[in-house]
Amino acid sequence: MVDKKKKSIVSIVKDGWSNVLTGLGTSKDKKMYSVPYWTRTPRETAEALFSGDEIGGKIAEMVPLDAVRQGIEWVIPDDVTDGYLGHELDEEYKRLSAMQKMAWGWSLARAYGGAILLISIDDGMPLSEPVDLTRIVKINNLIALDMWDLQNSSDRVITDPANPRFGLPEFYQYDSAQGVVNIHWSRTLRFDGDRLPWRLYQKNNYWHDSIYGRLFGPIRSYASIQDAIATLLQEFNQPVFRIDGLSEALANDQDQLILKKLQTVNLARSVARAVVLDKNDEFTNVSANVGGINDLVGRSVDRIVTATQIPHTRLLGESPSGLGATGQSEQSNYYDYIVAMQIINLRDPIEYLTTLIFAQQEFEFDEPEEWTFKFNPLWQMDTAQQVATRKAQAEIDAIYMQTGVYDSYEVAKNRFGAGVYSYDTIVEKDSLSPDEITGTAETEINGQDQNQNQNQSQTTEENR
Repeated sequence: MVDKKKKSIVSIVKDGWSNVLTGLGTSKDKKMYSVPYWTRTPRETAEALFSGDEIGGKIAEMVPLDAVRQGIEWVIPDDVTDGYLGHELDEEYKRLSAMQKMAWGWSLARAYGGAILLISIDDGMPLSEPVDLTRIVKINNLIALDMWDLQNSSDRVITDPANPRFGLPEFYQYDSAQGVVNIHWSRTLRFDGDRLPWRLYQKNNYWHDSIYGRLFGPIRSYASIQDAIATLLQEFNQPVFRIDGLSEALANDQDQLILKKLQTVNLARSVARAVVLDKNDEFTNVSANVGGINDLVGRSVDRIVTATQIPHTRLLGESPSGLGATGQSEQSNYYDYIVAMQIINLRDPIEYLTTLIFAQQEFEFDEPEEWTFKFNPLWQMDTAQQVATRKAQAEIDAIYMQTGVYDSYEVAKNRFGAGVYSYDTIVEKDSLSPDEITGTAETEINGQDQNQNQNQSQTTEENR
């Protein structure tokens, strides 16, 4: 038997302030019912924002396009081809439109949550088999497929924690016109959207999230305010008619006479640019109150800029506002963000695709023992800045040549050997003997001592 007199007491611990008198932090507080939650972004929503909303599409595409805008520079320490190898790699990337397609694949991943570039390889093997580097004749094409074109299941996901690809699919299933096709991961370049924690990643069928999962609210608020402004402008100046005897006319079912009178007045306004009224009628214009609209628009813009990490000047094309504002700090922070995204989303795909390019039987060069690449800087100097920077570099080179660190040939090779001007300086390991290095160091130290002695002598003379 249950004792109804006994009541279970549940103690709820809250982190924050509460006030039982004002209702702050209690069930009477409206904000207590606002809680964050996560749900999978439907494909229809993602497609509508990506393809049908100008801000939504711009947000998805801008970061990938900026990330590939300046391209990459190949770094091959022991290049015996005098830069021709890097040129051939660039030509292969152009042939495949690799950078453009990586940007598109990444844009799809941001919009939908994930995407792959299917690498069409001429190797005589089915798509379900791993790539054999020794059998690659040629890379034919790169084909973008988003996560909704593919199917994942837990039985195709790598579950061995010791595997570098733990948590990623071993096969992607594509439902083509010819039937279901299994695609081995080694024939793909994968791109992800906003990263999810492991539990939500599993719940989302081993894909990450669309950027619109976090941005739906800011984009909706921005679009709603812009649409409301457009509606307000249509009704900004509202004419008001005060018609003598209106109530009696409506009571006697004389609606058509009232409408005819209004139409006549409106017609006169447009034709004669005058208002013709009965002596007892009145006409006034009532303007809508638009005070505070700029603040509301600014708030919605700030929210969307904060959520996307894209500055006003880049996302909306606005000029920097404020006294002495140049927008350089925002742009610098944005470029730092792009550099981080390049490392996270582009470095691995570029390295893997380049390895496959080297393995092509039709490619002229073998893969060197050491090679890498770097992303070209997004910040571009103007002519005056370039001249000043190169002058400073030339002065540094002159000092090193005077002290014997390197010679004019190495200066020419480092600055102009790649076909474009470079500030990087690579000195051959065997170009200086230990004695020369020691002598150079002693020369620099002696030079510094002499300068210090001269400065001290000058100071003493001045004091005297």
